Amino acid sequence: MDGLVDNKAWNCLTKEEQQSLSLSISYGKSSWEVGEIMGIVHYKYLELKERSERLFRLFHDFFELHDNIFKPVRCVDQRFVDYIEACIERRVTRKQASDPFGDAAMYVAPIKTQFLIKQMSLLKESTDPWDIDTYKLIMEFDRWNNWRILPRKIQQPSAYKRRNNRRDIFYIKYICSLDSEQVQNLIDQYWYSRKKQCYYFVVFDYDRFDDGYQIVPVKKRDSTLEKLSKLYIYVFDDKDMADVYGYLVVEFQYGNKTAKKGQAFWPNYRQTIEKAVNYNSVNNLDFYAEKLDYAYQNNDKQKLLNFEKREKKKRKGLQRANENSFYI
Repeated sequence: MDGLVDNKAWNCLTKEEQQSLSLSISYGKSSWEVGEIMGIVHYKYLELKERSERLFRLFHDFFELHDNIFKPVRCVDQRFVDYIEACIERRVTRKQASDPFGDAAMYVAPIKTQFLIKQMSLLKESTDPWDIDTYKLIMEFDRWNNWRILPRKIQQPSAYKRRNNRRDIFYIKYICSLDSEQVQNLIDQYWYSRKKQCYYFVVFDYDRFDDGYQIVPVKKRDSTLEKLSKLYIYVFDDKDMADVYGYLVVEFQYGNKTAKKGQAFWPNYRQTIEKAVNYNSVNNLDFYAEKLDYAYQNNDKQKLLNFEKREKKKRKGLQRANENSFYI
């Protein structure tokens, strides 16, 4: 039985994953040697090795209990079964797994997303142990696979720490790329001159500020915090912590980058942003270029509207008098 289970688990691995396991286990090669043989840089090989070992163990443990991914009498749609089996057993992409169907449920993105969420909920809510094991298998495979097979809404966090950095790298690059006018707009809108009862956020302009960044004191109130959260800006209760955050971002964006520095940077960066007052609000948002552009464009428009309102109030007392007022 163990031989059959091992064989079935082995067949669910990609050729690259099989080669990685063979060279490291059967031939006792070091990670550096295997990486050179396979022509993969070391950090990528370490990810491949970790994925190969985790997926083999995942498949082995599952097939020790069950002959197939899905039980014979199923609570889910056959199209879902075919899709998951193609993704896991044949290790094809989402598009390749969806192509044979040709119907909206598996081909039109919004409909497919709802379809997959519904099918996964049927497995999760089932009282059958086989269905529960299948649900856990799919969720864990999605975490470790080289590409996601489930909708973002129901995904667990990626197993790869390196991949999690991409989102933060994009965010840092974006906030450091705001033009001088946008930076000044933020300062003009939120700067609070009183020293007591302040929150703090940081703006970045390497050419303008001596340290590459400026700490901006703001009013300590919920409405201000909400507005800054909508602009994806981390806000701190402690000025020194805002200073640390500014330094880290500038050092990462403009300093000399090395692998060693990168390994030290990310733990420090994450520990710092976790101390932001609005960490949960900002960190749970997706950083897409379109979303960030939209937020800052709207902020610029709002500043213009506020300016026009103030000017209108000023002009109110300067309006031309009614001519009838001069005659009896």
